[in-house]
Amino acid sequence: MIPLSKIAWGPDDALAKDSKFAAKWIEPNSIEVCLDENNWIVSGEKGSGKSAINRALKEIHRDKFDIVSSIDFNGLTFSSLYGNIVSFAKTTQLDRTVTLSQYWMFSIVVELIKESVRAYPNIYGEVFKRSTSFDTSVSVHDRLLKLMEGAWNKIDQITGAKGKKRKKKSTSANLIESGGITASELSELARFPIGEKFQKLKKDYFDLVSRHEHKIMLIMDGLDKIDNRDIDHNSVGLIFSSLVDATVTLKNDKDIPDGIFLKIIIPHDRYISLRLRDSDKVDLCHASIRWNRDTLKEFIRRRIEVSVETQFSNFELAWKNVFPDTVINRHYGLSEDTFDYVVRHTMYRPRQLQIHLQQIAKKYKGKLIEPSMISGCVAESCASLTRHFVNEYSIDHPNLSKLLQMFDRRDNVMEFKVFRDIVSTAISRFSSSGANRPNVDDKIDSLFMIGFFGVVNFFEPSEIIRNTYIPPTKEGQRHYVDFFFKTARFSIVGTLRDESLVALHPIFVEGANLRPHPAIIVG
Repeated sequence: MIPLSKIAWGPDDALAKDSKFAAKWIEPNSIEVCLDENNWIVSGEKGSGKSAINRALKEIHRDKFDIVSSIDFNGLTFSSLYGNIVSFAKTTQLDRTVTLSQYWMFSIVVELIKESVRAYPNIYGEVFKRSTSFDTSVSVHDRLLKLMEGAWNKIDQITGAKGKKRKKKSTSANLIESGGITASELSELARFPIGEKFQKLKKDYFDLVSRHEHKIMLIMDGLDKIDNRDIDHNSVGLIFSSLVDATVTLKNDKDIPDGIFLKIIIPHDRYISLRLRDSDKVDLCHASIRWNRDTLKEFIRRRIEVSVETQFSNFELAWKNVFPDTVINRHYGLSEDTFDYVVRHTMYRPRQLQIHLQQIAKKYKGKLIEPSMISGCVAESCASLTRHFVNEYSIDHPNLSKLLQMFDRRDNVMEFKVFRDIVSTAISRFSSSGANRPNVDDKIDSLFMIGFFGVVNFFEPSEIIRNTYIPPTKEGQRHYVDFFFKTARFSIVGTLRDESLVALHPIFVEGANLRPHPAIIVG
């Protein structure tokens, strides 16, 4: 064995400096699907590898394309854009998602032209000169705001308010009801900025890409890191719905050349909450990042191999170089496989696994890892994972921390009726009354989809079990807990009875002061 601290488990962020990124990179089938050029939308939770896919496209798969460019939205805020688009929609009665979708599509096409002329000025220079009237000097984010300003200016022109001090946008009158706009003027506003001039520019650009058989990849990443201060669920939903709508519209454009590709990388919870008119078309160009026990083993094995500069014929040999075979579960006094013990305290995300391993390595730097060292470190890192989890889902679940506190000192496995009553009480206690108060069943389904809890299933004694981790048990009946990240089901409430058993994720045992169930190990 070698000390665990000798293994380079990080960096946690795939975009951080790492000269060995290519050597560590693996492409299981689920990642291959995400890299497929036909899948323009890729979704994944924080720590699942979204940024790694971005980097792999730019470094490992770079030679497949003539141009690879990426846009990073990390740290940007969309609150101003949202406020404007809501006021604009109220004023014009135009659909806010469709309107913002057109702004996104316009901005994406202009960005493609910018990157093309940068690589091939002699080919795309003329098209670029024509596009300068659309202001190609700004970022995509700023371009969206400028388009919003342009839309308000059009209203000023229509109403004769140009040059006058405009009323506060939020109090603008409905132009339809007030008779301040004609049908033709409304039609012009509805098409903005996708007018005839832009449509001609887009087609000419597409024709050039086809004629020269160029392959161009534009990546949009960092959308799970946008500044969410002073932003609510509705605003975030609009930003992502309109972006995805624009992406699908562009992919299905009759003139789109074979050589243009987008890779829009978004948080998975945002994807599953989309409410779009053409959801079937969205699914056809979408892939989600999915990990399982086997692919996580490959992820760990590759990092061990790169660190010790040795190839191993299988995961078990690599793992035994740094970890003992088993660990004693301190709550139950049972022996568990070490890897399975660590990985069941994750939501099958590589970064969560890295956090556990780095915690153990940091605490026992330079030492060989013994069974007694593991469970305490995993408990400490679970507290961190709980905090990250609450922050990650704070927009859609602003009272998640308070909900967790309501399970304080309760068993982490309980009857569904008990669980439902606690969620219902939390909604009544922490959510304001009115039309926006969440429905308890909808809230439970959404909690299931983010991995907050799973459903306990029992096996018959003679049942043959394959490809499923079965935790050890103190009472003889074998079981497993079905979480969304293992089996993606978008509604769970209808399958549960009052006496059904559900389990909070094991990271919350330490992170939310739960009591481990006397007999059922959650994993």
